[in-house]
Amino acid sequence: MARQQYETDKDLANEKIAAEKWLANSIYPIIDDCEVVKIKDHRADYLARYMNGEPICLLEIKCRNMSYGQYDTIFVAMHKYRSLIQLSKEKNIPAYLVWHLKNDDSMVFTNVETEPDFSAVGGRTVQTRDAYDVEAMAHWSFTRVTSIHEARINDFEVLA
Repeated sequence: MARQQYETDKDLANEKIAAEKWLANSIYPIIDDCEVVKIKDHRADYLARYMNGEPICLLEIKCRNMSYGQYDTIFVAMHKYRSLIQLSKEKNIPAYLVWHLKNDDSMVFTNVETEPDFSAVGGRTVQTRDAYDVEAMAHWSFTRVTSIHEARINDFEVLA
């Protein structure tokens, strides 16, 4: 049985805005003829590509209700991290985990080649929705991810 999807239209819109912001302010800011497109593969959220269709990189976007440095680590489900690595190798293009930290509109990211500092069982432990919400999580220290919170865009608005 497939797991129920909990993403709302608002979640998807916020992820798209975050992906576009990351593309404009991260390691590819000089590229002006590119876009991010939602992909159907469950292992990644977006493909950043040139307007001619040539791929740039894969993105997994996580929007979190937290601020930069509020916790010691940033995390993602271990299975998501591993499947993104697999997809990156299959497509032979780089892949990035990107976190939009909504409380202070900051962003951090890491290439999937950067191994996590540790793994631990966690996830959504306070308001669990189903048995899959508690799982192995991959954690990176904030000192090991790249921050673009200094490059805020004033007109970037998270959908309310």
